[in-house]
Amino acid sequence: DDDAADLQGLFGNDAAMQFRQRKREVECAVHLASTLQEFIDDSQGFKQKLETEAIELSNNIIGGTLLKVIGYVYMEQAEKMLGFKHSVGAGLGFTEMRSKGHVVATKFRVVQSAYKTYKTAKKLDKEQQAKKKQKQEEEEDNGNAIENDENDENENNATEANNEEEEMKEDLMDETKPMMGMVETLWNYSVIDIESTLRSACHKLDKDLSVSAKVREQRACGLYEMGQIFSAKGVSAEEGLRAFEEQMKEGIQMRQNIEKHEKEQEEVQAK
Repeated sequence: DDDAADLQGLFGNDAAMQFRQRKREVECAVHLASTLQEFIDDSQGFKQKLETEAIELSNNIIGGTLLKVIGYVYMEQAEKMLGFKHSVGAGLGFTEMRSKGHVVATKFRVVQSAYKTYKTAKKLDKEQQAKKKQKQEEEEDNGNAIENDENDENENNATEANNEEEEMKEDLMDETKPMMGMVETLWNYSVIDIESTLRSACHKLDKDLSVSAKVREQRACGLYEMGQIFSAKGVSAEEGLRAFEEQMKEGIQMRQNIEKHEKEQEEVQAK
């Protein structure tokens, strides 16, 4: 029966996704254990190496924003792992409470940004329809009018050029808003996935019985150092998204200028 086959396919895919996620968590935990061993062997060299890597990553918008996310989780999980050895608050479970609040806030941002994107797209669609209708009416009015005066014609040409420039600016904003809404939604969703994976990997490190309690404590200290370095070199999501938006606007503006130049060349050749 088709419904049974669909259900089987659905659960099969879900099981495959869970397997891939567990694999990611284990791979991340193994990589973390290897990295933190460098801290145990040579803490000073470890810090210098991380500083260099963090600076390189921060030169990229996405890399800098990811550093902030990763740094936050590493510090959070290290505090939980160390407990009272880190602070009274961590030992009393305040870090865990803060972590839960952070997760709820991140999930809320996903819903909020998705709704904002939907509302923006809907509003822009209405505005586009209104502008299209207005433009059609203006073209009909211009078609019925006969302009013979040369001064009037020059004035009209200047007005048309200004109008075209204004339209390009409006088109730039129209293209940017919904796209940035989608980018923000995807980013917030990605943050949930990244943080969840890192928390699971850190939990595996904390419960690793193949090493002594002392090594687990040293790992936690190294993890906190990593978090501090990454967080210091990273940028906030707001700052990263703003920088990404500026780059996207520049790209759209360049494309519009190229299209405008090509159109002008075609008009010159047509004459």
